[in-house]
Parts: sequence; C-alpha cells; structure tokens
Amino acid sequence: MAGEAERVAGLREELLRAAADRPLVGGETPDLVAAAARRIADLLATLPAGEREPLRAEALVRLAAPEASLRKLEKRVRQAALASVSEARLADAAALAPEIRIEDLRGTVRFSLTEHQGVTIGGEAFRIPVVARLVGGVLERALLTLPAEQFVAQARAALQAQLAEAHAAGTAAARAIDELVSARLARPLYDARALRRIVLRALREAEDLPTALERIEYETGRLDRDAAERERVRELIERHDLIAYRDYFPRARERRRELVLYAGPTNSGKTWRALNELVAGDSGVYLAPLRLLALEGQEEILKRGHDASFLTGEERDLRAGAKFIASTIEMLDTTREVDVAVIDEIQLLTDPQRGWAWCQALVGVPAKRVLMTGSADAIPLVRALADYLGEPLSIIELERHTPITAHESPLSLAKIQPGTAVIAFSRREVLALKAELEHRFRVAVIYGNLTPEVRREEARRFRDGRAQVLVSTDAIAMGLNLPIRTVCFSTLQKWDGQDEVQLEPWQILQIGGRAGRFGHHEQGWVGALERRDARRVAQVFAHGFEPPHRPVATTVRPGPDHVEVIAEALHTHRLARALAAFQRGMTFDSPLLSPGVQDDMITLAELADRYRIPLAERLTLATAPVDMRVEWLVDEYGTWIAARAAGRVVALDPLRDTFLKPRAAHDEELQSAESEAKRLTLYAWLAFRFPETFPDLEACGRQRVVLDGFIERSLAERGRGAHPARATRRR
Repeated sequence: MAGEAERVAGLREELLRAAADRPLVGGETPDLVAAAARRIADLLATLPAGEREPLRAEALVRLAAPEASLRKLEKRVRQAALASVSEARLADAAALAPEIRIEDLRGTVRFSLTEHQGVTIGGEAFRIPVVARLVGGVLERALLTLPAEQFVAQARAALQAQLAEAHAAGTAAARAIDELVSARLARPLYDARALRRIVLRALREAEDLPTALERIEYETGRLDRDAAERERVRELIERHDLIAYRDYFPRARERRRELVLYAGPTNSGKTWRALNELVAGDSGVYLAPLRLLALEGQEEILKRGHDASFLTGEERDLRAGAKFIASTIEMLDTTREVDVAVIDEIQLLTDPQRGWAWCQALVGVPAKRVLMTGSADAIPLVRALADYLGEPLSIIELERHTPITAHESPLSLAKIQPGTAVIAFSRREVLALKAELEHRFRVAVIYGNLTPEVRREEARRFRDGRAQVLVSTDAIAMGLNLPIRTVCFSTLQKWDGQDEVQLEPWQILQIGGRAGRFGHHEQGWVGALERRDARRVAQVFAHGFEPPHRPVATTVRPGPDHVEVIAEALHTHRLARALAAFQRGMTFDSPLLSPGVQDDMITLAELADRYRIPLAERLTLATAPVDMRVEWLVDEYGTWIAARAAGRVVALDPLRDTFLKPRAAHDEELQSAESEAKRLTLYAWLAFRFPETFPDLEACGRQRVVLDGFIERSLAERGRGAHPARATRRR
C-alpha cells in the first residue's frame, strides 16, 4: 500500500509541475489546471504499468501545450481506466453494497439504487419503484481510485440523497395522479375503464411517478375531450326528453300491452303457436328476421284464412283491406296499432349488428298482445326489458317435438346420406363442398350472397326432393322450414368480420336443432366432420347441458331526433360525426340499452355528408343495404347519392348479356351475378324511398327475376367448379 501511495504521489507531483508550467488560455486558471492534473494522476495510478506509461507521456505533452484540451485528455485517461478496472474491484463493491447497481455504459459508468414507494391512487394501493441514478462524475472517480469501503460509503450517501428527492417528487406526483383520477371518476360520462387502463399502464411502464404523471396527463387528453362531448350531448338529450327510450313510443305505452314469450329449442312449435294466436286477433303484424321467413309468415296467415300484406325494404305486396302484415323486423311501423304482434327469433336482441331492430319492436310495437318466440337463453333479457317497461310478461316454455342425437364420432363426406345439411361458413367452402358431394347427390346450396328468391328456390329444391343434400351457411339457423334429417358441421369456426371465432353453444344448438324436422322425421341427428368438433357438438347436445345465457343487454339505433340534437350540441352539420358521438356518448335510462351504430353506417354517412342533403335524409341513406366488401358497389352508391343531391334521375342500366345466358360458364360469372343482384337490391331499396330519383322500380323487378333465374340455373348445374375466384368489378 505504501508503494501505491508513493506512486500516486509521484504521478501527482510530476503532472502538477507540468501543469504549473502550462501557459494559461481561455478561462483556465492555475487552480483548475492543477485540479485536472490531480484527477488525471489518480486515474493513471489505477492503470497497469504497461498501459500507464504511454498515457503518462501523452499527459505531460498535452499539459505543456496550451492548445491541447485538458478535458479531452482527462476523458481519454478515464476511459482507459474504465476499460482496465479489475473484476476484483467491482466484486468488492458489489459484496459491500449489493443494492447499488453499477453499469458500464462504454465510456462512463452509471450507478443506481432502487427502492419501492407505497402510494394510493383512486383508492387503490400501489408499490412503485423509485430509482436514484448518477452517471460518471465523482462516483466514477471514486470507483476507480478509492478503496472499496470508501467508494461504497460515498456512493450510498450520494444515492440516498437523490432517493430522498425522488421520494418527495414521487409523493407529489402520486397526489396529483390521485386528484386527476378522482376528478375524472366523479364525472358520470367519463370513460372510467379507459382511464383505468391508461393509469395502470403508465404506473407499470413509466420509470418513476413524475414520468407516469406526464404520460397520464397526455393520454387522458382524448378522454377529456370525449367526456366533454358526451356531457354536451347528454345535456341537450335530457333537455329534449330523449333519455327514456320507452317514451319514444307513446302509442305502445298507451296500449297497456301484455307480453308473452314462447321459449324453447328449435322444432318446439313456437312460431306455429304464435301465428295461431296472431290470426285470432282482429289485426296483427308478424316480424321476421329474414325476407324468406316474412314470406313464409304471409303464406301461413293466408293458410289460416286471412289476407295479409308482405313488406320488406326492397319489396311490397300491399293488399287492400288486409288487416295483417308479414314483414322484416326493420320495417315495423311503430305508429300502426294492431291487436297482436309476433316478434320471431327474439334472442336476436343481442345481435351486435341488428339487435336494435328487435329492441325497437319489443319496446315500440303498438299491439295489445306482443308474442315473442325464441330460445330459452333469451329469457333473462326479455324479463329485464319487461320490468323496464313495467308491462306484464308470461313465459311459456316448450319442449322439442322430435328427439335429437349427436354423433360422438366424426362423420365422413363419403358416407353422407340424403336428407343431410352440411354447414360451412363461407361461400368458398359451400361451393367446394357442393362440388365434392354432387358426384353422388343432387345438391342445393344456401349462402349469404344469394338473393332471397334464389335461396327460396334452393330451399324448395331440397324440400320437394329435387335436391337430396343441402350445403348451407348458418342462414338456415333462422327458422327455415326444411326437411333435414342430419346436420353436419364442416367446422365450428366462423369469421365474425374481424377474427376466426369458435361458435357459441347457442349457435351450435340453433343450427344443429334444424335436424329432425317435426312432420318429416321422427329423429334428428347432428355431428361434425372433425373429431374435435364432433366431441364439442356431442357435449352441447348432451342431456342436461345448459348453455350460458346471452348478455342481458341490447342496442338502440339513433333516430332523426337524436342526430339533430347531437349535431346541434356539437355545432356540426356532419351526420358521421353525430353518429360517432351517439355511439361514444349516448346514454339511456336503463343499463340494458346501449348505442348501436355500426362502422359501415358511419362510412355511408361520410359518403352522404359530401352533399347538400337534409340531415334526416342522410340518416336514411346511411342505413342502405350496401355490401361494403364490394368496392365497385360502394363507388356506384356514392355516384347515385351525388345524382340525388344534384336533382338528376338515376336510370337503371340494362343487364349485361352475360346474365342472359342459360348458366354461368365459370365461377367468376356466378360471383359477378351475385354482386349484380346486390346492386339491384340496393336500387329497389332506394326506389321505394326516393322514387323521383330512382324511377325504374318495375324494370328493376324484371331484371331481378332474370338474374335470379341465371343464378339458380347455374347453381343447379351438376359439376360446378369447386374453387371460387375472387370477386370482380362489374364494369
């Protein structure tokens, strides 16, 4: 140790002599130069002799040269000292102070000390790391030059002092975060869940509480703006008496209605009983989820000896003097009073896209008796809505007429029997399965792209035996009356618009329950092609299986009053902004009800907002049946809206010659025909609402008949290709 001290003293003396002879430049003073010389000497003393001598010689040269930078010299020597610091020195420091972290930053050293600070934010306790950090400087020189005990004492003192400051800053930041959270949670329309996510993420990821506070203040800015918008909207909504949804329908409230729910599985006679009660009244309306079911409802009413009209968004069969109407549920007239209303498939209250229509019907149909049919898992929601309305509810639970048994082993396409419905969840898979099966069977197909008339004809082919096997999407789940003996799932996965998801138990029951139709078969069978799917189907159809209840919540779509009030609150003429504000901030007088605006509706509103069209009319246009997946159809719809805004008439183009052929030559032509059918459906929808702009309704009807025939003949042809091509543009 004595030799070490002598070596350091000798280096200092040598460098101090050189420093004393250095001509001073700039802001240099003798004391500053001497201090630098001492630090450099201390650092040189830590180096091995072989590394020290070249740097010592360089230091003497630079000290003598006034143009040489002492700061750069010290940095160079320090980096050399850091590079040569012994593992033993670091181990000694770690052993004496394991709580101090020493990190080599390649050119300097960082020292840190971490503790945990307990804070309370929003009534919840958290333990947040508090970190003291020092880089380089005095502690670095101490590490390199002092004995381990002296370095540790100096490092602890310096880091503890900084920790005390960090604790104080953390306490102040925690108090500010708590006040921020409390103030926002006190606002009823603030997004508390999003606020909690922001706070938790910031506390988890930020390096300290002051940084977390900055992040929370920044990220809650959007929530603050949204809440302010909701509060403005809520104020005007309350001022205009639009909070209580049940009060939107005064005629329904005046009727002192009686609610009846026929609950049970498929094939339990729910709709048959409800239709019998419907025609026992003096007048009535049957509300169906599909155009085909509305048409079947009209036929059933006619069979029971009563005339009935038929109404959908694109079709009208209005019969003079008819006291009954069968319609799709969206077409309900809440001002037309009737004795009895039937709302079919009431469990669709929870459907994310169309649930608003069932909610409107249940709350708003002005009938003395409201008969609902649906699965038993809808009972909690229907009961809660009846309580909200203050109306009496009777629940009649029905049992299935025919037993149904699940195949526990997987089924094979090679062993499919006549009377089977094979279920897939995409057009491509439906047509691929059709191609595989029609080597042995005449096959009917049903999928979403087909027009209602083609779907009806395909169902009729299967019903009357012209087709022996049906391949379908879950379109058959909604009550189509088909003589199915066996339902076979090709998969239990379905694209929900965003992801591939597993079917819920109620979906499996609803689809599989179509097997064993009463009056056609004494027994129904259900199974799947894949072993894992077969096991799940068997589990769902096992005796005593209780499917989970659906959510006890439904949705409400905005009406003209809503958008006008919201637009006023936001000082905007843009429907899309008003709809987005409704979706983000509209609240009702019951937790059962929430806004039901879909992204497609907002996209169509943005199209309509480009033109000078009254707000209420733009709202109607935003509900048009536009398939947003068909790009050319969206473009054409935009052109049609522009024509209406300009006062021009939109004439319907004639069908292309392709669709006048006996059948499609390949799948691209079939798919093109399906897209063309959507165009005609859209034109008819517009023609019923704006006949002065879209006058060719009769021509549209004739074209739909021709196109339906073309599609039906193409589907009925044996040996269609099994690999559908991508959608093509119409023009």
